[in-house]
Amino acid sequence: MSVMSRASVTQGLNNPSLKSPGVALVIVFLTLVLSGLSVVWTSHRVRTLTADLEVLQERRDALLEERGRLLLEHSAFAGLTRVEALATEELDMKIPRQADMEFVYER
Repeated sequence: MSVMSRASVTQGLNNPSLKSPGVALVIVFLTLVLSGLSVVWTSHRVRTLTADLEVLQERRDALLEERGRLLLEHSAFAGLTRVEALATEELDMKIPRQADMEFVYER
């Protein structure tokens, strides 16, 4: 401690309201109670947040799994052979012959 802080501590001890041991004991007791309550509250908050985190991680994992399935399904439905087969079978479309094609060129 520096000289200034020792002097301020000495002045604080000379305070008449702190000279009685009962007041100091009450202050120490209240400090301990508040400290204990803060530890309990912090522990409870940590447990609550950990449980919330686990729920969110499970949800994330489920969404990632669903995304993978949807990407697979999308690639299966968007495949060129499937689109061509649907166009041919359901819409009666066919690839035109070379003689039926016309090309338009811009100048």
